[in-house]
Amino acid sequence: MSKVFLSLLSTLVLVSCGSQYAITGETSVPALDGKMVFIKALKGNEWVSIDSTEVIHGTFAMEGNVDSVLLATLFAGDMQIMPFILEQGHLNLKIENAGFSLQGTHLNDVLNDFILKKRCLDDKAYYLDREESKLIMEGYTLEEVQERLSKEYEQLADEMRNLVRTFVKRNYDNVLGPSLFLMLGGSQPYPTLSPLMKEILSSAPDSFLQHPYVRIYTEYLPESADMVVE
Repeated sequence: MSKVFLSLLSTLVLVSCGSQYAITGETSVPALDGKMVFIKALKGNEWVSIDSTEVIHGTFAMEGNVDSVLLATLFAGDMQIMPFILEQGHLNLKIENAGFSLQGTHLNDVLNDFILKKRCLDDKAYYLDREESKLIMEGYTLEEVQERLSKEYEQLADEMRNLVRTFVKRNYDNVLGPSLFLMLGGSQPYPTLSPLMKEILSSAPDSFLQHPYVRIYTEYLPESADMVVE
């Protein structure tokens, strides 16, 4: 994520008192054993550590207080492992080479369902790319391959956009919608609005438009971004 994008979050303030959270985790990734893992969230143009612990024999645990529900990320050193929602309750994290899962609190259960659906689409994209490479190896020209697979690629892109669009709209009024919107923006090399992001904003309620994650991102967009909100 670029420093330019991170600087857009300068008004977000993290506090350390409020609702209690408890996190337990397990991992089958050997490289994580004996490492320190950190819960971090964005403050200004840097990641701020909220909690940390050591992974011992593939397990770890953390607990503490958080004033409000927020988007957090689990780190090992400088490596981002997984996003999750830091909220009141007991959250279970599972980290494997093939991916990760989270369950135990309502919002994280909803997020985990989205992650599983997205992973299925990512798998489809992977096998479609392999099919493209296979056809080229068999002697088909790039133009022939693109013509042959274009409908499948378009359908897959539509499925991905629909998955994201539906998820954000269903979660306009809680932290999940703004969090995914923020991740969409953070996946780009510089602050801008994609057609999908514009569509999301165009029908969003005030509760979404005024959320700090959305507000900070949209207020600092360049004029060339063709804003759709007042």
